[in-house]
Amino acid sequence: MFTTAKGNITWECKVDTTNEAKAKSAFAGPRAILSDNKGNHLVSYFDPPATWESLDGSSITGTQLAVLRK
Repeated sequence: MFTTAKGNITWECKVDTTNEAKAKSAFAGPRAILSDNKGNHLVSYFDPPATWESLDGSSITGTQLAVLRK
């Protein structure tokens, strides 16, 4: 299968309810739409945990085992 992906990475502002000056940004995760070469939506990707979900609602969740560094 060949796909292209478009998506975003979301950060959330987490407020300390006892001290507003301690608000911090926290990683909320990515979301992406994987499409075929004609632009048809095939699969949605989101994290955490890393999950790929088909249009029929079936899904698979994976665990990252390695990172390729160039």
